[in-house]
Amino acid sequence: RQMCIRDSLMSQQDIKELLKDSKHHDKDRQFMAANDLCQILLSQGDKLDSETQQEICDVFNRHLDDKNTVISGNAIKCLNQVFTKLYVAQIKDVTNKLLDSIIKGKSEFRDVNATCLKTLIQSLQEDHAQVLCGIICPISVKCISDKKTEISIQEELLEILNQVIRLSLIHI
Repeated sequence: RQMCIRDSLMSQQDIKELLKDSKHHDKDRQFMAANDLCQILLSQGDKLDSETQQEICDVFNRHLDDKNTVISGNAIKCLNQVFTKLYVAQIKDVTNKLLDSIIKGKSEFRDVNATCLKTLIQSLQEDHAQVLCGIICPISVKCISDKKTEISIQEELLEILNQVIRLSLIHI
């Protein structure tokens, strides 16, 4: 089932149906639901309330950890497309989720989550750079300086920290 998103505003019921499909056992339905939700955010993001935006972001966050690389790759693609359209609260939530997954998550998802966060950092607008810096810097510094943190995690965080600092300096 393909919905025609670009031509008309989606109803709350349509969005709820897509949110339900995003949890379906059929990976094709999950994939299509995520794509449709991405298009909704792109076309109607400013018309959606923050709760609906949060529910859609939760879909992408959940899909990031999917064992199916097509689903997790699609989540990265969707987040990359919509990141600059999100409210600050959702940007903070997505950033915290990705950082948490990099630090505490399964090692097989670490690269995916780190790549996603790095891509999102590059797409940030000036007014969100300080917000991101305020989230990433303290968490990264704490983990990097903790001798119990795995070297591979420290390396990922150093790369991310470097990128955030560069972004912040550009926008000062």
